[in-house]
Amino acid sequence: MDGQDVEVTPPRSAAPRTNGIAVAAFVVAFVGGFVGSVLGFVALREIRRTGEGGRGLATAAIIVGFALTAVVWAAGIAIAVSIVHQSGTAPA
Repeated sequence: MDGQDVEVTPPRSAAPRTNGIAVAAFVVAFVGGFVGSVLGFVALREIRRTGEGGRGLATAAIIVGFALTAVVWAAGIAIAVSIVHQSGTAPA
Protein backbone atom coordinates (compact mmCIF):
# COMPACT_ATOMS: atom_id res chain seq x y z
CA MET A 1 0.00 0.00 0.00
CA ASP A 2 1.74 3.19 -0.98
CA GLY A 3 3.53 3.58 2.34
CA GLN A 4 0.41 4.84 4.08
CA ASP A 5 -0.43 3.70 7.56
CA VAL A 6 -3.49 1.52 7.67
CA GLU A 7 -5.42 1.40 10.89
CA VAL A 8 -6.66 -2.06 11.69
CA THR A 9 -9.45 -2.40 14.19
CA PRO A 10 -9.64 -5.60 16.20
CA PRO A 11 -12.76 -7.68 15.71
CA ARG A 12 -15.54 -7.00 18.17
CA SER A 13 -16.01 -9.65 20.77
CA ALA A 14 -19.37 -11.36 20.70
CA ALA A 15 -21.90 -10.46 23.35
CA PRO A 16 -21.92 -12.91 26.25
CA ARG A 17 -24.18 -15.87 25.71
CA THR A 18 -27.56 -15.58 27.45
CA ASN A 19 -28.11 -18.10 30.21
CA GLY A 20 -30.74 -20.65 29.21
CA ILE A 21 -32.12 -20.98 32.72
CA ALA A 22 -32.71 -17.21 32.81
CA VAL A 23 -34.74 -17.40 29.61
CA ALA A 24 -36.72 -20.37 30.94
CA ALA A 25 -37.28 -18.60 34.26
CA PHE A 26 -38.67 -15.53 32.50
CA VAL A 27 -41.11 -17.61 30.44
CA VAL A 28 -42.17 -19.83 33.35
CA ALA A 29 -42.68 -16.81 35.65
CA PHE A 30 -45.72 -15.78 33.61
CA VAL A 31 -47.29 -19.23 33.91
CA GLY A 32 -45.88 -20.82 37.03
CA GLY A 33 -45.28 -17.79 39.24
CA PHE A 34 -43.26 -19.10 42.16
CA VAL A 35 -41.44 -21.71 40.05
CA GLY A 36 -40.25 -18.92 37.74
CA SER A 37 -38.89 -17.04 40.76
CA VAL A 38 -36.97 -20.08 41.97
CA LEU A 39 -35.53 -20.61 38.49
CA GLY A 40 -34.58 -16.93 38.44
CA PHE A 41 -32.53 -17.35 41.61
CA VAL A 42 -30.87 -20.46 40.17
CA ALA A 43 -30.07 -18.54 36.98
CA LEU A 44 -28.55 -15.62 38.92
CA ARG A 45 -26.24 -17.98 40.78
CA GLU A 46 -25.18 -19.64 37.53
CA ILE A 47 -24.68 -16.26 35.79
CA ARG A 48 -22.39 -15.13 38.61
CA ARG A 49 -20.40 -18.35 38.29
CA THR A 50 -20.11 -18.45 34.48
CA GLY A 51 -20.22 -14.78 33.48
CA GLU A 52 -23.03 -15.41 30.99
CA GLY A 53 -25.62 -12.78 30.12
CA GLY A 54 -29.26 -12.83 31.19
CA ARG A 55 -29.05 -11.14 34.56
CA GLY A 56 -31.95 -8.83 33.65
CA LEU A 57 -34.12 -11.74 32.53
CA ALA A 58 -33.43 -13.63 35.75
CA THR A 59 -34.21 -10.56 37.87
CA ALA A 60 -37.41 -9.91 35.91
CA ALA A 61 -38.44 -13.55 36.38
CA ILE A 62 -38.01 -13.22 40.14
CA ILE A 63 -40.11 -10.04 40.26
CA VAL A 64 -42.84 -11.29 37.93
CA GLY A 65 -42.97 -14.67 39.64
CA PHE A 66 -43.39 -13.21 43.10
CA ALA A 67 -45.90 -10.60 41.87
CA LEU A 68 -47.99 -13.25 40.12
CA THR A 69 -47.84 -15.47 43.20
CA ALA A 70 -49.05 -12.57 45.37
CA VAL A 71 -51.93 -11.85 42.97
CA VAL A 72 -53.01 -15.51 42.94
CA TRP A 73 -52.89 -15.69 46.74
CA ALA A 74 -54.84 -12.42 47.07
CA ALA A 75 -57.45 -13.66 44.62
CA GLY A 76 -57.75 -16.96 46.48
CA ILE A 77 -58.23 -15.20 49.79
CA ALA A 78 -60.79 -12.83 48.26
CA ILE A 79 -62.73 -15.75 46.81
CA ALA A 80 -62.63 -17.62 50.13
CA VAL A 81 -63.84 -14.56 52.03
CA SER A 82 -66.61 -14.03 49.49
CA ILE A 83 -67.78 -17.63 49.81
CA VAL A 84 -67.80 -17.45 53.61
CA HIS A 85 -69.61 -14.10 53.51
CA GLN A 86 -72.29 -15.42 51.12
CA SER A 87 -72.92 -18.53 53.18
CA GLY A 88 -73.39 -16.43 56.29
CA THR A 89 -71.38 -18.73 58.52
CA ALA A 90 -67.69 -19.27 59.06
CA PRO A 91 -66.33 -22.75 58.50
CA ALA A 92 -65.78 -24.70 61.72
